Amino acid sequence: MKYIYIVFIALLTLTLGCSQSMTDKVAEKVVEKTIETTIEKETGKKADINISDQGFKMTTAEGSFDMQAGDNAKAPKDLPKDIYLLPKAKINMVMQMPQGLSISLETDEALSKVATTYKAQMAKNGWKETMSMDMGGQNMLAYKKANRTVQVVIATDNKKTIVNITAMKK
Repeated sequence: MKYIYIVFIALLTLTLGCSQSMTDKVAEKVVEKTIETTIEKETGKKADINISDQGFKMTTAEGSFDMQAGDNAKAPKDLPKDIYLLPKAKINMVMQMPQGLSISLETDEALSKVATTYKAQMAKNGWKETMSMDMGGQNMLAYKKANRTVQVVIATDNKKTIVNITAMKK
């Protein structure tokens, strides 16, 4: 997909923050229109872009892409109950797309403990482990269940453990 450029602009916009001043609202609308025009030029398809302090949403004929980052990031209400999220972890980012979702978590728990917890909880929730790699400082886990897959990447960053979960429908 040619949306990588657009997602980068959206991430940059969210990172810089969207305040409620009139100047910022005008700037948001200009960025939205620029992204819409770029998508149409690159793909020949129309897109509707909405940027707010709650996140970024792109809607095309193929579906919608929603993203929240920072303090606004919350677990999706329709997150399947069998996808485990660490209860005390801070959610840094959530992306939802027609094919699935991606969630980035941060915790103070040790990497090894988080990996062990994910292995146990995903098995308990009926997921079949298809890959497990411990690369010393980073763990990669993959799971399959019916027509869905989940990848869990666990790494350390600045004394925090970062967990990136990607769940996809086949």
